[in-house]
Amino acid sequence: RVTHVFVDPDGHDIILAGPADTATVDAAGNVVGATSGRPLLQLEDFVVALRAIDGARQGGIRCSIDPSPEGVAKLQQYLRSLKTIGDPDVTLRSMEESLGPQRVTVGGVPAGSRFARVLVAADYRMKRIGMGLEPSAVPGLPSYLAMVPPGSTTGATLPRFWLEASYDPIARDADELAWRITGRRMKCLTENDVLAKDGGRDVIERGKAPADKVAEKWCAAMTAHYDALAARQPVFAELVNCIDLAVVAALIHGRQLDKRAGLDLGPLVDDTKLAVPTYDVPTSTSTVASGVKKGSRWVVSASGGVQVQPWEFAGQIVESADESGRSAAIAARPADGWWWD
Repeated sequence: RVTHVFVDPDGHDIILAGPADTATVDAAGNVVGATSGRPLLQLEDFVVALRAIDGARQGGIRCSIDPSPEGVAKLQQYLRSLKTIGDPDVTLRSMEESLGPQRVTVGGVPAGSRFARVLVAADYRMKRIGMGLEPSAVPGLPSYLAMVPPGSTTGATLPRFWLEASYDPIARDADELAWRITGRRMKCLTENDVLAKDGGRDVIERGKAPADKVAEKWCAAMTAHYDALAARQPVFAELVNCIDLAVVAALIHGRQLDKRAGLDLGPLVDDTKLAVPTYDVPTSTSTVASGVKKGSRWVVSASGGVQVQPWEFAGQIVESADESGRSAAIAARPADGWWWD
């Protein structure tokens, strides 16, 4: 984690500080801290954040996995045509075929970056947990489907779930040389979409369907147990790491801390001087339908995503006399140049 940012004008440097750990590989192949079990911060994620943060001023950093309006219309047509429910597996597979592939979109960071892969992976895993396709392994966090009460007829047609972050205001000293980042929390939010017509074509209208109390209850459970979930499934902690680094990048750019330090960030932000890996990011993913018969209706897939606006958090500043750790961090810095420990 990054808990402090220290500016060193004399050394022409910026120091990112926080808890550290020895790297190890867990049973699933994740690189994590040997003591904490948390995934480590990745330099390439920070480089991507530094390069992309100006472009993220409008729209923030986000990803989404959603069905197409055409797929939703076909699904609704299929559901209306059902006279009786025969084999549940056949019904679910027909729902998948009707809905078709779901579209994956990424904004605010390059779609081929590791940062983007973390966004999409966390969103995808959240959907699988919500749909009951895999257990959360966290007591108190069942699937959304499991929360739908027997006899319910109030489920939303298109429930959406997405993750956002919030932070306490960033504290700084009077000289703006020491900055403390605290109070980061992940929140699950929901709204219910509806299929409508616009000029004769099908469109999805965000948040126009009635509120789904069950979806709100599941989001509350996801929010309350997020840290426990991140401890068991590292991708959710990876998401937090990426968001932290984006907030740090916004703070550095917004407050021009590199200029305050006399630090040239060119070697990091110029892709001709430092190339970062690129990866394949899917543009679509197959629909996997899962449902439980609750009263007179089936509850099926959900959409949603991840969205965060780092500039919002970087703009919330309070002055604090606490300069804790700055002198120690400067003194502990190796003399042979910049490093990523």
